[in-house]
Amino acid sequence: MKIRDEMQWSITTITLLCLFIWIKMSQQSIAQEDYCTNHIESVSQIECEAVFTIFTTMYNENFFTYSFDKHPCELNAWIIQCDDNNQVVFLRLTYAPQGDLPAQIGDLTNLTTLYFEQSQLTSLPAEIGQLTKLEVLDLSGNNLTELPAQIGNLVSLTQLEIENNQLVSLPAEIGNLTNLILLDLGYNQLSRLPIEIGSLANLTWLRLDGNQLTSLPTEIGGLSSLMQLSIFNNKLTELPIELGSLTNLTQLNISVNQLTMLPVEIGNLSNLLSLSIEANQLAALPAEIGDLNNLDSLYAAKNQLTSLPAEIGGLTNLTWLRLAQNQLTALPAELGDLANLETLQLWDNQLSMLPEEIGNLSTLDDLILFNNRLTGLPPQITQLSLSIDTGGGNLIP
Repeated sequence: MKIRDEMQWSITTITLLCLFIWIKMSQQSIAQEDYCTNHIESVSQIECEAVFTIFTTMYNENFFTYSFDKHPCELNAWIIQCDDNNQVVFLRLTYAPQGDLPAQIGDLTNLTTLYFEQSQLTSLPAEIGQLTKLEVLDLSGNNLTELPAQIGNLVSLTQLEIENNQLVSLPAEIGNLTNLILLDLGYNQLSRLPIEIGSLANLTWLRLDGNQLTSLPTEIGGLSSLMQLSIFNNKLTELPIELGSLTNLTQLNISVNQLTMLPVEIGNLSNLLSLSIEANQLAALPAEIGDLNNLDSLYAAKNQLTSLPAEIGGLTNLTWLRLAQNQLTALPAELGDLANLETLQLWDNQLSMLPEEIGNLSTLDDLILFNNRLTGLPPQITQLSLSIDTGGGNLIP
C-alpha cells in the first residue's frame, strides 16, 4: 500500500512529517526551528492536503526512503511556516527532483512567501494566480520558458525573482504587478520586454543581466522609482532617451553591450552614484555626462574612446575613474578638477603625454599608466604622494 493511502490526511501526521523532514536535514532541535507546529489541530484540511500533494509530487511519493546523507546541495530543502491563525504562509521547495508543480499550489491561498529554487520546473500552473496574498515569489534556477498570464493576478507581490531560467518572453500581464519593488530577470533568453513593464511605478531594483535584449521599450521611462538598473551582458545597440526620466537612479550598469553612443539625456540622472559602461563600442562620451555631479564611480574601460569631453571636470565627487583599454591619445586639462579622485586607471591607451593639471589631484592614491606611449611625466604629477604604475618603465625624471 502506498504511503499516501496510509496517511489518511491526518493533520497531526502531516505536521509530524514536516518536523521529521526538517530535523533530518537541519540536524537542529524542534525548539530552535519551530515550523508549522502551533495549534496543529486548527490547520486547514485543504492546506494540509495541498502541502502533502505538492511534496509527494515534487519529491517522490516514497519520500521516507529518500537519502538524507547526501551533499547539502543535493538535499530536498523543504520548509513550511504557519502564522498565528495556523494558516500556511511560507513554503520553500528547493532542489526538487521532479519538474511539475501541481495545481494544488493554488489551494494555499494564504501564502505570502513562496520559494521554488534550483529545481526542474518547466512551467507554472494557471492556479498560481490564486495566490493573491503572495508578496515574495522566488523561481530562480529552474527551466521555465514562459510565465502564465495569471502571474498578473499576484497584485500583492513586492519581490519577484526569476533569474537563471530559460524565459524567452514575458506576459503583458506582468504590468499588473504595480506593488513590485524588486524584479530579477537576469540570465534568461529574453530578446524584448513588454511595454507594460513601464507600469511598475514602485519598482526600485531591476536586473536584466545576461539576456538577449537588443533594445529597451520607451515605456521604461515610467519606472519613476527605480534606483538600481543593471542590463549587463546583453545586445543593446542604443538606449531610449526616456532613460533620462529615471531621475532616482543611483546605480546604472550597461556594460558588455554593443552601444556606440549614449543619449544626452543621461545627464538628467543627477542622483547617479555609479555608472558602468564598459565593454561597449563607445567612441565618445556626451558633454552632458559632466552634469552627473553626484557620481562617485565611472567605469568606461574597453571601449573605443579617443578623447574625453572637457565637461568631465564637472564630476567633482568622483573617486574612481577607469578609462583603461581605450584609444585615448590625450586627456583634457579639466581632469585636474576632479578634487576627490582616488583611483585613475589609464592603462592600455595611446597617451603620449599627460596634462600637468593632474598634479592638482591631491587625493589621488593610484595612477595606472602602463601600455601607453608616455616618455615622461609632468613634474606636478611626480610630486604627488601616490602609487604610479607605469608597467616597469622609468617615466619619473
